[in-house]
Amino acid sequence: MDLDQLAATALLKVYPAYPPLPAQIAGELTTALDKLFVQFAREGRCLCGGAQVVTDGAFVLVAWEGHDLSGCSYDKIAKILGRYAESGHDLLTPPPLIIDRGRGVEWCSHGDFRAAVASGRVSDDAYAWDTMAQTLGEWRQGACRPLSQHWIYPLYQRALAQAGGAAS
Repeated sequence: MDLDQLAATALLKVYPAYPPLPAQIAGELTTALDKLFVQFAREGRCLCGGAQVVTDGAFVLVAWEGHDLSGCSYDKIAKILGRYAESGHDLLTPPPLIIDRGRGVEWCSHGDFRAAVASGRVSDDAYAWDTMAQTLGEWRQGACRPLSQHWIYPLYQRALAQAGGAAS
């Protein structure tokens, strides 16, 4: 299902794809998840829903209308996502911080982020991706925001202070 058909209030789960998914795998994954949501709707788990791979394969958006899904439903989604680990794409445990320094999506651990800040490779003009959006509306309004407006900004400030720099 094209997620543009869903309301801004549709519930959302964002799965970063590390490394980004190539078009063929993205298509296969979207088809599998869309079929799962047809089943979910038939079973009354949601009204409707589906998936979309965005940002050149970097994120899988799974969205639905209705109430929150059960743990069993999330397990079924995770089972589908887990199949792609065999192809070298981690959709369940990618590095936790996702930034953009003008060269596209970059994933990093907390340690990598601190080192990048200390070396000046990440500055406060960078952007960060918010994978914690709860609705499609939240994602649409600000999935990628300036670092200074993102929840990881305190991590940036702390790393900068530890490196002996000052935020601009």
